[in-house]
Amino acid sequence: MITIAADRFERRLVEEITSVRLEIGREGAALRTEMAQGFATARKELSAEIVAVRKDLGSEIATARQELSAEIVTTRKDLGSEITTARKDLGAEIATVRQELSAEIVTTRKDLGAEIATVHRQLSTEMTRMYGSLTSEMSRVQTGLTNEITRVQTGLTAEIARVQTGFTNDITRVQTGLTAEIARVHTGLTKEIGRVHTGLIKWAFVFWVGQVAAVTALVALLLGGGGAR
Repeated sequence: MITIAADRFERRLVEEITSVRLEIGREGAALRTEMAQGFATARKELSAEIVAVRKDLGSEIATARQELSAEIVTTRKDLGSEITTARKDLGAEIATVRQELSAEIVTTRKDLGAEIATVHRQLSTEMTRMYGSLTSEMSRVQTGLTNEITRVQTGLTAEIARVQTGFTNDITRVQTGLTAEIARVHTGLTKEIGRVHTGLIKWAFVFWVGQVAAVTALVALLLGGGGAR
């Protein structure tokens, strides 16, 4: 009788342990599947955000390059027009001076010498003035282009830093959520194992109390039967 009760208790104990292991296995598999899905979703979202940011940055850079190219082309055209006009004006002035010189040469060589000196001075002054204007204009255009390029680079740097900070915050948030979820599941499993362990101890105590009572009753019965004899 004691052996049968012990076998039953052992089978029940094995069944309880097997049930607990199966439940732990199912919860572990569900947790792994959930974690894998969470990681896959996070990776897809991060990949999509990175692709979108790259497209936006590429569009902004292409637009900035087109604008800079257009400004450079316009500046070159303006400078070319101004230089062409200046050459025409100088050509006209030189032609006029030559005509005047020819007339003055016919009239008198002395006046021609004074006129030539005056024309040389005027040409030198005009060329110096035009050279200074062209130099100032080119310096202004170069300064403007430099400032524009610096502004675009600063904006791109700030945008890249902002996007990188956003990625870092998202990754930290996902890691924190996963850590909290793992801690919660671990706490639940610990409590469940403790509950099962407490139940097993309770069942063992009840079994052994029953066995002691049965043995005591059997001994009393045997002693009572012997005394009657």
